[in-house]
Amino acid sequence: MFTFKLKAVLDYRRQIEDTCQQQFALSKQKWEAEKQKLEQFYEAWKNCLVEWRRMQQDTVSVAAVDMYQKYMLRLRHEITDQAERVKKCLEDLDQKREILMNARKEKKMLENLEESQYLLYRKELKEKEQKFMDEVATQRFNIKGQLQ
Repeated sequence: MFTFKLKAVLDYRRQIEDTCQQQFALSKQKWEAEKQKLEQFYEAWKNCLVEWRRMQQDTVSVAAVDMYQKYMLRLRHEITDQAERVKKCLEDLDQKREILMNARKEKKMLENLEESQYLLYRKELKEKEQKFMDEVATQRFNIKGQLQ
């Protein structure tokens, strides 16, 4: 019966890959959430600009101008900060992807080793079976020769 001597190591590599996959998925979810927030800030900025242009067609009070300027300035800062968060999440995602790819390579290497050792085991088993069959055939031939 075939037993892979490094089965424990292979199982450990599979666990590492699963963990890396989960971490990658979490990083991707975080990146998508941060990207969605950035898109919402951009949408708010566009809506504010449209509203500001619409208001400029009428007479606008100084208080309204001041309020819109402060709000748009705050939105610009929010967009800048959020863009930085998205960038950091993307860097983290790339790092997790690289770690996952390395974990997959290491696992695949052990799986290939297991496969090659299994094929070698099967080849040796077939050779032993063939040798046994040859031995049986030789003994039958010798027995028939002695009986005649």
